[in-house]
Amino acid sequence: MNKIVFTSQENSCTFALNELEKISEHTILSKWLKPGIGILETDKPFTLISKIIINKPLLFTRHIFPILKTIEINEDENDLDLIINSICQIKEFLKKEMTFSVQARTLDQTKSNLKKFDLNLNISNYFELQGYTLDIKNPKQIISIIIQDKLCYIGISESKYNLSSWAGGEHRFKYLDDQISRSEFKLMEAIDTFKIDLFNYRNALDLGAAPGGWTKILLNYKLKITAVDPANLNESIKNNINITYHKELAQSYIKKLNKSEIFDCIVNDMRMDATYSCNLMGLFVDHLSKNGIAIITIKLPHSNILKIADKSLTMLNKWYDILNARQLFHNRSEITVVLKSKK
Repeated sequence: MNKIVFTSQENSCTFALNELEKISEHTILSKWLKPGIGILETDKPFTLISKIIINKPLLFTRHIFPILKTIEINEDENDLDLIINSICQIKEFLKKEMTFSVQARTLDQTKSNLKKFDLNLNISNYFELQGYTLDIKNPKQIISIIIQDKLCYIGISESKYNLSSWAGGEHRFKYLDDQISRSEFKLMEAIDTFKIDLFNYRNALDLGAAPGGWTKILLNYKLKITAVDPANLNESIKNNINITYHKELAQSYIKKLNKSEIFDCIVNDMRMDATYSCNLMGLFVDHLSKNGIAIITIKLPHSNILKIADKSLTMLNKWYDILNARQLFHNRSEITVVLKSKK
C-alpha cells in the first residue's frame, strides 16, 4: 500500500477524506497528524491519485505528497544528519535536470529541536552542493518533510502533482501598504494555483467590486475594469482611468448592459447566498468572451455544506464548463471556482 499526506482546512478535513476515499475502494485513512493533515493508505500510486484529482477536481483537498520514507528521530543534534541520509536513500526520485525546493513542517506536537527554517536551509544547501538546482519560487520538484513527535515523514515529487507548490497548500502573501482588503489574497492565490494568465485578456467585469480589492489585482494585469457595486470603491483606485464604475447592484446593471458588450474575464466575490450568486453568473454568461474565464467564490453555509456545494456547481454547469473548483488556503467558508462559457 502507498501512503500519501493530504491537507485541507481544519473544518473541512472530513470532507477532504470522504472525497479522497471515493477515488478507490482501497483508499483509507491511516491516521490524522492533526486536523487538516492526514495520511492515506491506497493501492494506487501517488502520480495516478494526483492525475485523477487534477482531471476531476476535488473541492476540499488542498495539497498532497507521497511518503517514501518514514524514520524515527532521536530529538538530538544528530536529527538533521539522519534526515539528510534518509533523503539520500531515496534520491533516485530527485532529478538533477529539474529544479527543487525543500518544504519542511514541524507540527505543534513535536518535541524535536528542529525548526522548519533550519531544515529548509540546511537540506537545500546540502543538495545544492551535490549539483542540484534550487528554485524556491517555482520548483519543478519538492522534497517534502513533516515531523510529528518522533516520526519524520519524507517524500519527493514533482510539484505539479502536489496540487499546490506551497507547503501544505498554504499559499502566503505579504501584506502591502496599498492593500485594500484581505480578499485580494483569494484572487492572487487562484491566479497562481490554477495558472491563470490574465495578460492574455483586455478587459474584466468585477461584480460586487467594493471596496475594490479584486479590481486592484486585475489592474495589475493591465486590464480595463468595469466595476459594479452600490458601495464605494476605495479612494486609492476610484479615479483610475482604467476603471469604469457603476454604482448599482449587479442585478440592475445587467438590465442596462448592451448585448454586444463582451468581457474577457468576469469575477464575483459577493457575499450572498450561493445559489443566488450562481444564478447571477448565469445572467452574465452571454457577456463572457469565447476564450474568456469567470472566477467566482461560492459562499458555503454552516450546515448542508456538501449539498449546497454540489447544487451550486450543478447550477453553474448549465452555463459554464468548470475548469477548477477548490477550497483554497485564503478561502474561509467558501470555494473558488474557475469557469469557461459553454458557448
